[in-house]
Amino acid sequence: MLPLTTPRLRIQMLRAEHAPTMAGYHNLPEVARYQDWELPSTVEQALALAADQAANDGPTAGIWVQLAVLRGGVLIGDLAVGLDQAGTEATIGFSFAPEHQRQGYAREAAGALVDALFASGVQRIVATLDPANRRSRRLLEALGFVTDGVITQVPIRGKLEDDLTYTRNTREWNGNGR
Repeated sequence: MLPLTTPRLRIQMLRAEHAPTMAGYHNLPEVARYQDWELPSTVEQALALAADQAANDGPTAGIWVQLAVLRGGVLIGDLAVGLDQAGTEATIGFSFAPEHQRQGYAREAAGALVDALFASGVQRIVATLDPANRRSRRLLEALGFVTDGVITQVPIRGKLEDDLTYTRNTREWNGNGR
């Protein structure tokens, strides 16, 4: 499945050389506020993540992988993908460095990933997000995702928060990220 290429981006497995950049923007309040990863996000953690998934060449049934989104060879964001044991349901997430937000990169990358997942046999894709995260809600809706419900009282960084669930299934997929 990987690498994926779009007119402006290359999506591939996260590698060790991406760790410092990813840890840097993952710690920024404007990036981390709607995410559930532990803070601070360290370069060592990112290196361990890259090492743990080094044997994988893409999304793999039963595990989570982190994908690097590159523009001109520079890491601008990342996508997370978890496949269920059967490989038929995926959960996705995304984060982008602030200087690369609001330029359509997240939509382009997530759309390419949605297409690749459905083309590989995934039947349903799920994304959860903080209900206050309006920009991510708009992105998912632009990709054809629909609200599926609210998961209440999810423990995130020591607090109980609500998560909004969006889903998309292969029935409505038309092969162009939408």
